[in-house]
Amino acid sequence: MKSTTRAKIDASTQALGQAAQKLGEKMYAEAQQKQGAAGAGDAGASKPADDGNVVDAEFTEVKDRKS
Repeated sequence: MKSTTRAKIDASTQALGQAAQKLGEKMYAEAQQKQGAAGAGDAGASKPADDGNVVDAEFTEVKDRKS
């Protein structure tokens, strides 16, 4: 492999990594904005937890006695 080819590959890899990092930062910022907007709209209203499927029960463990 020629050294100029190796240098081009390294430079291209570094440029690709930087572009991917910028893209990730932008996606993260947009997600934070969407979450902030959704949170601001619901700030005054709090919903109670949906406890429709909860069963309150007591139990006793019974072990079989074998003679």
